[in-house]
Amino acid sequence: KHFLVTWFLVDATLVIWDWMGTALSVSRFIRVGRLVRMFRQGRRALDLARKAKTMFCAKLVHLTIDISILLVSFFWLAHVVCCGWYALGTDLLSSDTGATWLVNHDGEALYSQVGDRFEYTTALHWSLTQFTPASMEVVPRSSMERIYNLVVIMVGFVVGSTLVATLSAMMTQYRLYLEDSQRNMRQLESYFDQEHISTELSIAAKRQVLKVMREPHRVRAGEVSHLNLLPTSLLRAVRARVVSRHLSSHVFFGAWCQVDRESLETFCASCIEDRYYKAGDLCFMENEDGLTMLFVKFGALTYKPGAYAPEASFSSEDSRLTCKAPSVATEVAMWLKWVHLGTMVSSTTTEVFTVKANAAAEELVRYVLSAALLRDYAFAFYTYMSEPDAIMSDLTYGIDYHGLMFAMPLSSRVVMCEALLQCGPSDRVGPSGADGTEMTSSSFLTRVSRAQVQKLRDEVSKGKTCLGVVEQQLVRFVFVVAMRIYKRSNFEEEAVNVDDISVDDFQGVENNRYLVKLGEMDRSTDNVSTTCVLPGSKRREQETTVATMERVVAEDLGTIGASIEWHPMVGRSETRTFKDSPTQGLKTMYSRTLYTGFASYAHTAPSIPAPGERFAPQFSMQPTGLTSRCAKRSRSTRMQVAQKRVTEILRGIPEVVVCDRGTRSSWYAWLLDEEFLALEGGD
Repeated sequence: KHFLVTWFLVDATLVIWDWMGTALSVSRFIRVGRLVRMFRQGRRALDLARKAKTMFCAKLVHLTIDISILLVSFFWLAHVVCCGWYALGTDLLSSDTGATWLVNHDGEALYSQVGDRFEYTTALHWSLTQFTPASMEVVPRSSMERIYNLVVIMVGFVVGSTLVATLSAMMTQYRLYLEDSQRNMRQLESYFDQEHISTELSIAAKRQVLKVMREPHRVRAGEVSHLNLLPTSLLRAVRARVVSRHLSSHVFFGAWCQVDRESLETFCASCIEDRYYKAGDLCFMENEDGLTMLFVKFGALTYKPGAYAPEASFSSEDSRLTCKAPSVATEVAMWLKWVHLGTMVSSTTTEVFTVKANAAAEELVRYVLSAALLRDYAFAFYTYMSEPDAIMSDLTYGIDYHGLMFAMPLSSRVVMCEALLQCGPSDRVGPSGADGTEMTSSSFLTRVSRAQVQKLRDEVSKGKTCLGVVEQQLVRFVFVVAMRIYKRSNFEEEAVNVDDISVDDFQGVENNRYLVKLGEMDRSTDNVSTTCVLPGSKRREQETTVATMERVVAEDLGTIGASIEWHPMVGRSETRTFKDSPTQGLKTMYSRTLYTGFASYAHTAPSIPAPGERFAPQFSMQPTGLTSRCAKRSRSTRMQVAQKRVTEILRGIPEVVVCDRGTRSSWYAWLLDEEFLALEGGD
């Protein structure tokens, strides 16, 4: 549509012109119309020049680029005039005197013995003299040449004077800029001398001034006077578009922006404030009350943790202490009553958006759906931060946002996932780059069929999964929680307080064996299924990882669960893996949270003797069940080796722990790490 209303008519005219040139004998003159294409390419060249100027902040570089563009345009015009003059010189038939500047009256070419190069350079020399006060020996020798010369003189008068005036204005503007900079610097030095500022402080201040002067200038909304000419509705739409590009770096707000455009415009106009910091400015200080959430729009902020901050032990070079665009900081201050645990300083010229929770609650009250989503997210955030393994910090590096989104009520997740599915590729906004450029999500709807989209909707509505944007791609999420339970004999002799468990307790585990689920039987149907997984489960609706693990320990592990001692902050790890899901048509991120627990001999669940050496499995060349993972994509010889290894491991199990739950019985065994990997298929 944009092409139809801009360059379509020009391109269509040029194509028709080319067709006419092919059909008619005067094609050489018709091809001159192709020069119109140069105007379109010239526009692109100007766009490239503007982008090049944004890459450099030095005024001298800008002046060099402007002068280069001016001279290139001038020489291109001289070349066009040169070609016209050369064409008249070779067209002896149109001469009323029987001669041209290239051909004598007897039809002999004046420069034939020299060649075309000299003829072209002579014509170019003549062309340049028409724009400048210079002169040369070539003169018109026919009426057509003289008329052409008169027209070029008039054009040259305008172009030449414009060129000189423009160059003079550029140089004058640059000279005034230098004089102004030098005058301001001398004024600064005079002030320092007047107030007897120390040399060290004076040098530091001058260096900072020079550093700021070298930084590229970013246009602020308040500096654009023409924005005041826009109506309020259009101005709110522009503001919403600008802000939403940066809000999209946040998992929740990126989806929330797609739900209701009217509430988004109100939110961006009333609840978000622009702040600008120079290098070294304070954003907030330690022990100050936290009132706002920060979105870094441009630049970078450096966090200096206080004595009670979780980052107090971090190295000053740790990348987690730097908030670069696009990133988020102090979100905890938006949803909870908060006191800053450190100091945030601007390391460069920085622009941020601040979001006030109180203003959002007041302004969005009339937008029922958007306000409800904010309340649900706020409660999920509060619940997430109330967990014992949550990192209470001014920074957000320790927050699993996708897991937090899964803790929201199912109705809210359905609304936000539907917003991501319905918005087109041009509407769905992904995170913004550090330079402020927009990175839109991939064209999701063009890659996924309607049936797959409907299947995703069904999964989300049933609470099995949720959707989100990761690295500009729509991703399906599955959250799994598991525990590695070690067996330790010294639990019989001394009681262990979960608050006293530390990493040192790993030294007391016996042979590093931990509990692994090997199978399950449904006693009502006598159906048996084999597996090799750690005790765990998928997260349920509005369930945190700690709550999921508590449910597994209390319900799935039977009597052995009562003897398990564990703490959410000890031995906790997270792994995330991406896998293609052809059924859903997009990638799935499996997020597994692994905890560590300890169990004693005295409180283990009922066990039964294992078959031991009597175990003689019958393997096939097409492995299934437990052994299929060991021999996947392997040759038959390697498959046999893996099958032999599996048999040795299973024969070496002395007993099987049985945990009953309803009509189901689960079988567990204590395995070493290498045994678990072999059975699981990781070796």
